[in-house]
Amino acid sequence: MCYAFPVSTIEDFRPLHRTDFDNQKVYLVHRTEENGCAGQPCEAQILALAGFHPPSYKAVLISENIYANICLSIRTHLCHYRQQEEEMRRLQQELERTRRQLVQQAKKLKEYGSLLTEVKELRDFNRRLQDVLLMRLGSGERTGACSPTHNPLQPVVLR
Repeated sequence: MCYAFPVSTIEDFRPLHRTDFDNQKVYLVHRTEENGCAGQPCEAQILALAGFHPPSYKAVLISENIYANICLSIRTHLCHYRQQEEEMRRLQQELERTRRQLVQQAKKLKEYGSLLTEVKELRDFNRRLQDVLLMRLGSGERTGACSPTHNPLQPVVLR
């Protein structure tokens, strides 16, 4: 919990400026009746100084237990953040690897499409050649031989 106390209640603490404190140091605060918390002195850390000039500064303090809880919470969040960063890096690497594989597969698919087209054209050409051979064989049986000057077939055009 955070509290605001007059600077005079903090043992061995006489700031001359609002930044004259160590936020890592644990200070001893003497509680009094006027700040509503009479009792044993407590350890606390200063978060900030408020006020217009040194004698009237008020210190915003945080108790040691709460500071420890805040530090633990910050460490936990930082650890979680680092784990998320690591997971993000791993996912980005996996995504890049998958992208490269997809590019390779797309190239292979394009090559496959070209080969498929070429195979179709070769089959068509083969079919035409077979037709030509069958016609020549058929005309050779009737006339005995095929004359070179007489060719009843159309020319075969490749695509």
